[in-house]
Amino acid sequence: MSDSTLDGAVLADAKTLFSYERVDDSLERREIAIGFGNHSEYVARRAAELYLDGWVQKVLFTGGFGRITKGIWNVPEAEQFARIAQGLGVPERDILLDVTATNTGENIAHSRRLLAGAGMTGVRAIVVEVPFRGRRTRSALEVQWPELDFIMTSPTLSFEEFVAVYGNEGPITVEEFFSVLVGDIQRIVEYGRRGWQTPQDVPADVTAAFERLVERGFTSQMING
Repeated sequence: MSDSTLDGAVLADAKTLFSYERVDDSLERREIAIGFGNHSEYVARRAAELYLDGWVQKVLFTGGFGRITKGIWNVPEAEQFARIAQGLGVPERDILLDVTATNTGENIAHSRRLLAGAGMTGVRAIVVEVPFRGRRTRSALEVQWPELDFIMTSPTLSFEEFVAVYGNEGPITVEEFFSVLVGDIQRIVEYGRRGWQTPQDVPADVTAAFERLVERGFTSQMING
């Protein structure tokens, strides 16, 4: 794709998907923050911020190599996040790691097993996720980890700030970012049908924005079948 694909209409549609996915609950003190791995280091920074500000006592990072990070990092997502958190002042003793999960379902299953093995069943959590995947992760947790008492938060960057980051720093391009947005909306619908997530109401404006972005070619992160 060329820069001409990032016109005002595309930006508006991408922002519609971003806003639909964002979930930020009011913060409460909890025992642990669970940072879901992905390509955005801002999740690690947000989890570290929660710890350093006294909202949680422990941090769990979950993530191996996902469909994007296997091409950009040489260490698992959780390990990359842990390095960032430690660099910001979170002590290693208060960080738990799952370095094997490759998708959201495994993030959940492995985190659940890790906490059980550490004798931490029944803990209350703050789930940290990128804002453009919050709704999908929440709906997956509701089905796959129904007993978890959790609230959600995300890095505080706006849509425009994420576009600026991807336009200047990477680790993916703005076009790839928009393809991620499209792919996750598709998964919200499809995975809800399969029973892997709670079904979500997708407003007409979100569906229309999704369809227009598909027509414009932002399809590299969609699933087939």
